[in-house]
Amino acid sequence: MDHRIKVHVRKYSDRPNFLLQWNDPVTGRLRTLTTNIPQSGGRKARDEAAGLAREYERKLNEDLIPSNITWERFRTRYEDEHASGLSEGSVAKIGTVMNHVEEILNPTKLQSMSAEAISRFAAGMRKKGLSESTIDGYLGTLEAALNWGVDQGLLPKCPKFPTVQRKKKTKNVPMKGRPITGEEFERMLASTEAVVGLDAAAEWRRFLTALWLGGLRRGEALQLHWDRQDRLHPVFGARGRPVLRVPGELEKGHTDRLLPLAPEFAMMLMETPEAERKGPVLKWA
Repeated sequence: MDHRIKVHVRKYSDRPNFLLQWNDPVTGRLRTLTTNIPQSGGRKARDEAAGLAREYERKLNEDLIPSNITWERFRTRYEDEHASGLSEGSVAKIGTVMNHVEEILNPTKLQSMSAEAISRFAAGMRKKGLSESTIDGYLGTLEAALNWGVDQGLLPKCPKFPTVQRKKKTKNVPMKGRPITGEEFERMLASTEAVVGLDAAAEWRRFLTALWLGGLRRGEALQLHWDRQDRLHPVFGARGRPVLRVPGELEKGHTDRLLPLAPEFAMMLMETPEAERKGPVLKWA
């Protein structure tokens, strides 16, 4: 039995342009696509519509038969139909993963993405020096894409993905770094003026103290503002402990977070009079 889709050119008196019609093999419904080819164009227009029908029929059948759909066609559909609705970061990650797939495996057909191919993909990423956590994330992104292909009827099933075994830390291996001690911090403050000069010393000491008391990274400290809602900013409520508000646009989960401030850091911030709480918290001379 022939399961291929047949696309026909239709002409209706109440429509100015030719239509393309075919039966959807999944839903059984008649599908209609309006062309931009006017019915009044004579034989030349009819031939153009017939050519468009053949081209559209070819593309529909490539998607209908899993063994026929190319990797390129699958990637285009996934990025256009699914990834386009995601965040910029997710779209960028999908593009990176797809590029790695093409560089390592160079697949021509979607169906060539077997369990053996996925295993070679993981091995290829290790050869490129990617970390195990990055490999694990990239495999998850690819698995989500192939599962989408299954949902669309482009793959019979998703291949089995390997489990990334992260290396266990060996006991008695020294840390790459360690927190500085209180004594070292005091010596750092005492040496600030000799390093940055008299004019900048006060602001640098305040900056270093904010890192020390607030447990902030350098970038987080530079984003700390008194009155910008799109930046990290402290919130001093009438009741309860002061908190640090992290806006959702700066979070991977896209959700606002409230983090308790260390009492010592809160006291440091509250030394600034309310009338002066404008702009960056840490200002530079």
